[in-house]
Parts: sequence; structure tokens; C-alpha cells
Amino acid sequence: ALRLLKDMKPQGLWVYEEVMEGFKISRSLQGAMAVFSLAKKASYPMRIETYNILLKACERARQWEAGLVVLNQMDKEGVRRDSTTFSTAMKSLSRSQHWQRALSLFSELGGLSVRRDQLIYSAAMEACRRGNSQTQEWVRDQMHNDLDGEEEDGMKFS
Repeated sequence: ALRLLKDMKPQGLWVYEEVMEGFKISRSLQGAMAVFSLAKKASYPMRIETYNILLKACERARQWEAGLVVLNQMDKEGVRRDSTTFSTAMKSLSRSQHWQRALSLFSELGGLSVRRDQLIYSAAMEACRRGNSQTQEWVRDQMHNDLDGEEEDGMKFS
């Protein structure tokens, strides 16, 4: 697949993203990173979705360190990070027994422009299940404060 991409020089970032998805599904982080690198060399402007595919490949390959590198790279390049970005990074950390780091990332979101949504809270609760009951209570309190009076998916929080 990589040789074919190099030879054909695809017209459009979407082609690279589709190949990255294939490597993600097969848990080949090396393949996904190679395709990402080819897309950058082809001078396509990287989209948040492209980075999120790479982050999900890190998660599936259980390479949380690589996921943090991608997260930092996004920050350095000024790529806006969204709830998918952070929830994927948090899941990767908690599934690799680094639940404290996942909750630290959750805590940092309070100062960023990313809204804590259902994806974020799901990832935070997954980290809590690997932690202790005090962290679960803290996340529940945060969720109640963040969503007080708001509706999400037809449910009203108050």
C-alpha cells in the first residue's frame, strides 16, 4: 500500500486518510505514520480528522507515548484539537494503565476551549474505573458542574 501511494501520488488528502484508516484497523501504527508522513510531504494541509485517525491508530496499537507525541505535534503546529482528539488520548492512556495521566489531561481541558462532552466524560470515567472511587466522584462533580442545566442527546442535566 505504501509503495502504491508513493508511485501514484494521489490527488486529495482523503486518499491518504483512507489508507491510514486501513492501517489503524490492522493496528499498524508504523504504517499509519508512514502514510501520514507521505501526506505531509505531498504538501496537503493536515486536517484535525487526519491527526485524529493517527491518534486512534496509536490507541489501537497501544502506543500511548506515540499518542502524546501526536498531541504535542498538533499543539506545536497550531492544529485545533477537539473532543475526539482528547478522548482518544485519554482512552489510550487509561487502557495502558496510565489512568492518572488521562485524568490530568481531563483536568487540563478546563482551561482550554474544548468543551467537555459525552466523549470526554466517557473517557474520564473509563480512567476512573481503573483508578479509585474518589476520582469517580470528582469526575461526576465536574460533569454536573459543566453540564448543569444543559441538554445533550435529549437528556437535561440539572
